Amino acid sequence: MSDSDSKYIIYVCELDIVIYDSNGLFLWKIGFRDTIENYYIEGTDAIVIECSDGDKTTFSLNTGKVVC
Repeated sequence: MSDSDSKYIIYVCELDIVIYDSNGLFLWKIGFRDTIENYYIEGTDAIVIECSDGDKTTFSLNTGKVVC
């Protein structure tokens, strides 16, 4: 999956997400304890991850930091 501006390449697996820039340079990765049930791009620079335990977290695509 990639964002609408094609600035990021996003791999979503059952328990992980991995983000690369459009040139294939690794940016960040995070693993989850619970299964990822849903995900979507919010705006142009964030991804929302919803897990099976009900947690919903928004991450910056550029840095991987949690967005409040």
